[in-house]
Amino acid sequence: KSSPKETTMPPYFQRFHPDCTDMQKSYTPMLPEKAWEAISPALFESFYSHSLGDLHCPEERYTTEIARLKREVDRLTQVQQGSGEAALAAMATMAAAAAAAGGSRHDVQQAVVFTKSQEQELERVKRNAEALTLDMSRQKQHCETVRTQFELRQNDFLSPLSKDNVALFTTQTFLTYCVYPRCLLSPEDAMYCAHFVILLHSIETPGFQTMQYLDGLVDVVVGALYCITEDEAGNIGVMLAEMWKLISKWRYDEKVFTKEVVGKVRIMNILCLVTFW
Repeated sequence: KSSPKETTMPPYFQRFHPDCTDMQKSYTPMLPEKAWEAISPALFESFYSHSLGDLHCPEERYTTEIARLKREVDRLTQVQQGSGEAALAAMATMAAAAAAAGGSRHDVQQAVVFTKSQEQELERVKRNAEALTLDMSRQKQHCETVRTQFELRQNDFLSPLSKDNVALFTTQTFLTYCVYPRCLLSPEDAMYCAHFVILLHSIETPGFQTMQYLDGLVDVVVGALYCITEDEAGNIGVMLAEMWKLISKWRYDEKVFTKEVVGKVRIMNILCLVTFW
């Protein structure tokens, strides 16, 4: 019986599937042999095979833009029907503009008529609002699906490794070969790095030391300040800004800190925790 991979993916793409043996073997030469003692191929592959759209749905931006478009629909609809405060205000403004331009009585009357261009604009705004609403729904569903995949694979990320290596070297290795190289590429990649770490923390990835990671992140950024370009510094700033949103909640809300940190982190650097709090 064929596997799901074989039935959903053309044969010429199967060799590039993350679960393909040849694909997994290709990861080994990418990092020094010592690095694989602190980071698993599963974590390495998951980090580099996803993008920001897989982990994060900007609901606030969607909601804001959809609300703006709906207000515009309401305004144009009132103008079309010739009723409502918005319609009266818009008609008065258009009439005043026509009169100020020296238009005749006929020009002023024509100025307040719902034109063909306004009708087209109304239809365009309606389509955009509907498209954004549908897109937000699809994006949220996709992010939930990816999160479920991560939850199913979380025991493959660090659990197969030596606990001593995970405790001592995973943070440094993960920053060196995953987060730091990718966050320099673009603002989108920088934000992705932040959301990837937030996801690892939120699903309680066994062995992932969130506080130790944050402590190491600060050290990496300080050490990189004098050897990066202006654009790269901006990208790091994007990542830090996204992480600081979360850290600020932990720092200034004891209930959130207790729920999201003390109640979630399984293996924690106690010294980092005490210093942080």
